Amino acid sequence: MKSFVERTRHDIVEWWERCMKSEDERARFITFLLHDFNEDMLKLHELELDSLKQFYGENEQIFQMVVQRLEMWDRMLALEKKSNNPTRYHNRGDQLLQEEKERRHTSC
Repeated sequence: MKSFVERTRHDIVEWWERCMKSEDERARFITFLLHDFNEDMLKLHELELDSLKQFYGENEQIFQMVVQRLEMWDRMLALEKKSNNPTRYHNRGDQLLQEEKERRHTSC
């Protein structure tokens, strides 16, 4: 029974990450912290997991847009870091042109 509960807990943590649940929202599932492994606990864990999957399914498009935004933000920060590097002007390739194109793309 313990292995089933622990496997379900692992799945719950993955889905919490996918659903971007805060620590407060995670703490509301008090059963997650208990160590009395029985069928009722497994059922509660399975219900929580099903609830998370349903929530993600209903809001999947929003989560995908958030992930895209985070990726673009990371690219923008990387470009900003590159723009502060004075040695970038010594490159003979089209690196500056590529940086500018990417900068325009991420700022849209």
